[in-house]
Amino acid sequence: MLRLSGLVCAMLLGSSAAQADWQYTRWGMTEQEVVAASEGQARKPKRPDTYEGGSPLHLLEAPYKTGDFAFVAKFNFDRFRRLETVKLQLRNIHSCPALQGTLSNIYGPPKVSTTSLGRFAKWWDSDNGNVLILSDYPGMWCYVQYSVYKRPGEKGGL
Repeated sequence: MLRLSGLVCAMLLGSSAAQADWQYTRWGMTEQEVVAASEGQARKPKRPDTYEGGSPLHLLEAPYKTGDFAFVAKFNFDRFRRLETVKLQLRNIHSCPALQGTLSNIYGPPKVSTTSLGRFAKWWDSDNGNVLILSDYPGMWCYVQYSVYKRPGEKGGL
C-alpha cells in the first residue's frame, strides 16, 4: 500500500520530464492563466500569506489531493505577477513525517537543515527542473514548496 501511495504521489506531485512546472501550471503564468489552467479551482485567498519585502505575492489558492495527502495549493507570484512558486500547505500537519518519507522515496535522500524556524528538507529534481523544499515546524505547519530549478549558467542561475 505504501508503495502504491508513493507511486500515486510520484505521478501527481511531480511534473513532466520535458518541462519545469507544477501540475497544470507553468512557471511564469499570469493569475488569469493559472485560474484557467485550474479549471476555475484557483481563487483569491480569503487571507493571503504575506512575506517580508512584499514578494512573492500569494494571489491564488486551490484545493489539491494526491494519495493520502490533502493540501491547499498556494500560488505565489513575483513582482511582475508571474507564477514563481507553488506552496502545498498540508492540511493534516501530523502526517508530515509520512509526506517526507514519500518524497524521499520519489526523489532520494534530501539535504536536511534545522533552524529556529523549523526543519527543512530540500530536493533538486533536475530531471523535471524543480526544487522542492519541505518545511516542518511540528504542531504548527508543514508544507512543500515547488519552484523552478535554475542551473548554473542558465538565465537566473549562478
